[in-house]
Amino acid sequence: MFFYNIIPGSLFLIGLQSITHISIYSLREPDWIYKAIIFSFFLGLAFQEITKFIRKNFGFDQSTWENVSEKRDKKSFEIACKTLVKWKLIEWKKGKKMDKKELKKAFYLMHNFIGIKRDSGAGYIGQKTAFWFNIAIGAFFLGIIVYAYNCICSLFLITFSVLTWKFIALELHKALYDTVLKTFVTNTVAQSTK
Repeated sequence: MFFYNIIPGSLFLIGLQSITHISIYSLREPDWIYKAIIFSFFLGLAFQEITKFIRKNFGFDQSTWENVSEKRDKKSFEIACKTLVKWKLIEWKKGKKMDKKELKKAFYLMHNFIGIKRDSGAGYIGQKTAFWFNIAIGAFFLGIIVYAYNCICSLFLITFSVLTWKFIALELHKALYDTVLKTFVTNTVAQSTK
């Protein structure tokens, strides 16, 4: 996770220094690299927290779960729900649309069951998702900050941020939960046949 937080923070600092000539640290100081790494990491973590807040409070998680369960792979979702009902973890009847609270619970249970590791498919997609969400948030805030210095550059950064959020980060977010669903179904079917 270090890489996925420090790179967006570093890009933000480089962009800030390049466009505004505002320097957080001096290259003449002997410990400038340590300050840069620490500050970049802090910014990356801040971007990550902002992303979590936006995803939870503005319905992005909910729309992703609905997309995966209803449009991408309805059959796998029904198999997963049957398994969760059999284990008495959720209440659901085939053909009935799941309410928002139960849908969230179902995906969290699947996510926890497979125990996503960093080197698994879902873990890898999750890290890429976090990275691109951080890039989008950093570009957005950089666009707002540099508006006073360069209006065209600001417009470019904000446009880049929105497009990155929409076409890369959200698609990776959907792919993450699609992978969680398929991995859960594959693992539970494999366990039930043993």
